[in-house]
Amino acid sequence: MVPPTVLRWPPKRPQPNAETDLNMALLELRNVSKIYHLGGEEIRALDDVSLDLDQGEFVSIIGPSGSGKSTLMHILGCLDSPTLGNVVLAGTDIAKASARELARVRNRTIGFVFQFFNLLPKLKVVNVESALRRPWKWWN
Repeated sequence: MVPPTVLRWPPKRPQPNAETDLNMALLELRNVSKIYHLGGEEIRALDDVSLDLDQGEFVSIIGPSGSGKSTLMHILGCLDSPTLGNVVLAGTDIAKASARELARVRNRTIGFVFQFFNLLPKLKVVNVESALRRPWKWWN
């Protein structure tokens, strides 16, 4: 299996020295794997991925179908947890976080641009403002 590739802008600077540099990465993945078991077969959707992302960095995750891009995004978005490894997002160890802490991190730290728009079926773009002002009108 070909793993996903991470493209960065600006290009990655040298790793900080933990003893002298207090700037920690916004997101740290260490040896992250996601393993599914189907029947007697083991499927490794992600296999030993390590990655640091800094604040202000623009990142693209690319790769062929089945390379683990969606699995990686679900883990980065705190929607799924790794089978093995550690994920630290904005200083929060995702594996040790409560549901409330994960909700706070998702609300204040993460933003997604979806490939498909995931809009509510009754609403059109022009209706969104009025729906937000008077939600009872649209959901009753």
